[in-house]
Amino acid sequence: MLKIEKADGTLLTVASFRPRDLEKAAATLPLRDNLLVMPTMVLIMPFTDQARRTIAIDAEFGPYATSMATRAITRKMGMRMTPFHAELDETRRRVYAEMGLHGKPPRIIPYFLLFYFPLGRSEAGDYIWIAGNYLKDLTIVGPHVARIQFQTETDAGFTVTLSSPTLPNARRLSELEAFAAAVTREMQPLLRQTYGTLCSGAQFSRTLPDNYAHLDPRGDPSPTTVVINQYQEEFEHLWQALAVLLKAEDPAIDLAELKAQLLERWRHYQ
Repeated sequence: MLKIEKADGTLLTVASFRPRDLEKAAATLPLRDNLLVMPTMVLIMPFTDQARRTIAIDAEFGPYATSMATRAITRKMGMRMTPFHAELDETRRRVYAEMGLHGKPPRIIPYFLLFYFPLGRSEAGDYIWIAGNYLKDLTIVGPHVARIQFQTETDAGFTVTLSSPTLPNARRLSELEAFAAAVTREMQPLLRQTYGTLCSGAQFSRTLPDNYAHLDPRGDPSPTTVVINQYQEEFEHLWQALAVLLKAEDPAIDLAELKAQLLERWRHYQ
């Protein structure tokens, strides 16, 4: 069961989204594969209803359905961390041990201030994933039932009631929250050192809600910090030769505007 219990303002209250029991309304939810892996995605849950295989909730758009399997979505989300696979695994094991936890550390997808971690499996057989960066509160309200409160960057919010036969108990949920946030904090210096100014403007300018997942602002690069980025340096070197060729072919071309557009597209791609 995945049910929207409460929402502030107009978020998630569009008439087409009622009833708010999303599993019953799955057939009427908009099919929006284009919204997947957006920074505003807050929850994905496996579901099987003909072509609709996952129910998702976006902080700005609201609930929607997708034809992509949940496991495929998380694999796509995790691709950005592929260059850091070894470091992330080591961080997961170390943080898990430092917290005194036992067993296999759960998978975490941290990317700058965005991070996702799994809860229990749904009846469809795959994990339910939530965005820790939007999470304000997570409480057990009954056997295998949790109430999850999300807070958006515009100070709006909504509450989701989630039921899963394999949902962890309150103690385990608390451990998952703390573990996911700790791993994310630990990965910040490596990501910042690798991507430098290409991503810091896009990622660190976002304001997190004041919750357990809040990352220490002292970890953000200050405006005066000079970060050496080999990718940007290489681009600057190649751009000089490219600019000469472009200007020779079309003297009217606005090279400054073109360069700004390329850097902007490149930053979001990274």
